[in-house]
Amino acid sequence: MTHTSPSPVESLTKALVEANDQLVTLYELTSVTMQSLDEQETASTILDRAAHLLQADLRLWCTERRSSSPGPDESLETGDGHYLHTHAVSVGGGQGPADDDHSISVQLRSNDKRQTGRLEAVRVDRPFGTADRKLLTAVGNLVSGAINASRLHEVELSQAMVARDHDTASALARRALPTWRPSVNGLEVYAESHPARAAGGDLFCFSVVDNTVHFAVGDVSGKGLPAAMMMTTVISASTAAFQGAARAGAAAAMTAVDAWVYEYLAEAGLFVTLVVGQFDTKSRRLSLVNAGHSPVLIVQGGKAKPVLADIAPVGVMPVAEGPDLIAQDFTLSDGDRFIICSDGLTEQENPAGEMIGEEHLNEAVIDCTVNAHQIGPRVLDHVEAFAEGHPQADDRTLVIFEFDSREKAS
Repeated sequence: MTHTSPSPVESLTKALVEANDQLVTLYELTSVTMQSLDEQETASTILDRAAHLLQADLRLWCTERRSSSPGPDESLETGDGHYLHTHAVSVGGGQGPADDDHSISVQLRSNDKRQTGRLEAVRVDRPFGTADRKLLTAVGNLVSGAINASRLHEVELSQAMVARDHDTASALARRALPTWRPSVNGLEVYAESHPARAAGGDLFCFSVVDNTVHFAVGDVSGKGLPAAMMMTTVISASTAAFQGAARAGAAAAMTAVDAWVYEYLAEAGLFVTLVVGQFDTKSRRLSLVNAGHSPVLIVQGGKAKPVLADIAPVGVMPVAEGPDLIAQDFTLSDGDRFIICSDGLTEQENPAGEMIGEEHLNEAVIDCTVNAHQIGPRVLDHVEAFAEGHPQADDRTLVIFEFDSREKAS
């Protein structure tokens, strides 16, 4: 029997039909990537269909999910990953020869061009042609896209969970700041804190025993959640010191706070600038210890005077290992103010890169025509106006104590 070679028209028709079948199959494969975000499931579905289309055995090798994936010019070693999927259509049986005509492969790349895997095809009964290689490349691109989408989805889910936990922790940290203010005869207290991020390291807390107001105002080094969590620790330590040591004076209270938090701060590589003090409304005596905090001001007679630091910030050196603390004492008259700010106020920059500085702050706080609750918002508005829309780089905290027995007694 004589075999007649197909005519050119028949050969062309067959080629067109095969090409059309390949296009239809590729179209079907593209829809697979939209049906699932599971890496294993999507890749397996694509390769199941592609294996029958190519009539070849397919193996997919993937790197592990890690940040240090091989670079664009690096090869994959056995220990770098695992076979995610193997599909055999048993074409010709066995593994077959490993020559270039019967075994082809394409590399899979991530969006940043890193190698994330390798798609291999083996076919024994006939060699691979140019069209097969192009088809395998197209399949490899589909698989790469599916894997990249799956891993990006996992990263986004993980980041969303971290963000949620961060927001929860930040909200809890913000609640550590008291919403109440001391209300005693002769003393007006204003306190406000605006963190630069969701959570900040600035703090203030109060306690009132009889006619004495105990307070702590500080700024934990660093920013964000680590500073905020340490801030809550310092507030807890200060509150405990008010209850246990404040009757012995401001120096004893600062020593107690340091004993509570020094180890925590040192281990975390943080420190806190802190003012701990008390004000006796009967004697009008203000007593305080300043651990490296600035600016701290006494406004008397229309003039602002800085209150300098007594010791280094808490966490730098144990207070117990230094000389005995001696508190600074001031006697306040009607209209005098005691002001504690965080450096987020004085170091606020405008678009030109200029900082507002302490001089402008001093001018804002000496206005005697308004009380503490009026001047506090004015100072914060003054800083915001100076910034001219420049981002807030650090937490802003302002605490004002104003003594005026005449106002309260009327």
